[in-house]
Amino acid sequence: MKKLKIGKLKKSGSKKTLLPPKQLDAIEYDGKKIEMKQLIDMEVRITYDMSVFTKYRFNRDTDDIGVRKIINSAVENGWIIPIIYVNSNMGILRGQHSVLAAEILKAPVYYVISENLSPEELVTIEIAKRWNDLNALKAYADNGNKNADNILTHFNDINVSLKRKEKKKTHKTLTIPQLLAILYRNPRYTSGIKANGGITLFKNLEAFMVNADLLKVVDIFSYAQKNCMPEGVSVRRQYISNALINFVFNDEIEVDLDRLSTKLSSFKFYGENSVNDYINQLKGLYS
Repeated sequence: MKKLKIGKLKKSGSKKTLLPPKQLDAIEYDGKKIEMKQLIDMEVRITYDMSVFTKYRFNRDTDDIGVRKIINSAVENGWIIPIIYVNSNMGILRGQHSVLAAEILKAPVYYVISENLSPEELVTIEIAKRWNDLNALKAYADNGNKNADNILTHFNDINVSLKRKEKKKTHKTLTIPQLLAILYRNPRYTSGIKANGGITLFKNLEAFMVNADLLKVVDIFSYAQKNCMPEGVSVRRQYISNALINFVFNDEIEVDLDRLSTKLSSFKFYGENSVNDYINQLKGLYS
């Protein structure tokens, strides 16, 4: 397979946005009003020059896999000229992976000028590759949400440290939901961002503090995910994650983290059980 050199979109320096001369009325469905997101220029243009486009400030980083998927589809089925949605500054609202694929293929794209979109709206229209939790966190961090920026910084710093231990096969790096569950002492977050209200969660989270005990919890959690999983059965890691957070931050028990860490060094969860079963296993281990 030919090795592709995939470029990057340049960032737009301006935030100016044109407004449409007339806002269309909202439509109604199932008793709910749906706001219209419309074009501010009805002309459909075509270009072979991908340098005219810039990265919209709310959009996520591009992904090589998404670009390859589009190129492979073009090789198999032909280049169906995509329509790129941009704002008045040529920042790409929809289709940034298509633009990078077109640049490689030296193919044209159509483009239309639309209203700006929020991060939440961008998630609903992106099709080349689904947004993941890290994409969403970066979108808020890159655009002035200090709390999201702090979470992202700690996520990167913690995982840099854990990757060194991962090479020694003693620990496992954390996911965004796992880190959120630890930072906010909320086991529900281990089930992922989508299950907790979507990416607007990052906008609504309060500030947090990181201390030595919290970093001990990170280490315990990372170690357990690598070494304490049940053997010979298929189990959802989310159940183990939820049980660990529940146990460590249980208000009824003051857990000595050093003691728990020592206990876990020779322990494995067992059975294909529920979260409560795994919590009880931890209680039995710690008692």
